[in-house]
Amino acid sequence: MTETAGTVEQAQTLVGAVNARLAAATPAELASMTPPDDAPAPASDALVAVVRATRSANGETARADAAARALSAALGTFTAPQWTEAVANALGEAAATKAETHLRRMLAANVLFEPRPGVYRAL
Repeated sequence: MTETAGTVEQAQTLVGAVNARLAAATPAELASMTPPDDAPAPASDALVAVVRATRSANGETARADAAARALSAALGTFTAPQWTEAVANALGEAAATKAETHLRRMLAANVLFEPRPGVYRAL
């Protein structure tokens, strides 16, 4: 099943459907899609792009959303460790402790989707 979204709302609906299918996957299916633990750290160019993207955003939530979009634009997809490093660089070490919370919030709001378990892409 391949669908293309024409609007952000349609994309969010499709992302919700993908996340629901992943939630129903068996442990064996999830294990086959999980990236290795030794995923590379974001390239310094990606981190610079994230920091630049977050400068004009107001508030931590808006900065986290901007960071996710910039990281996706730079890398295509990213892992949780890459996300945590990007948040620490862009928002500071104190905000890095909230990286997982922001990740869960964006998944629930369909701002991010998980093409494979543990791998994320922002819309």
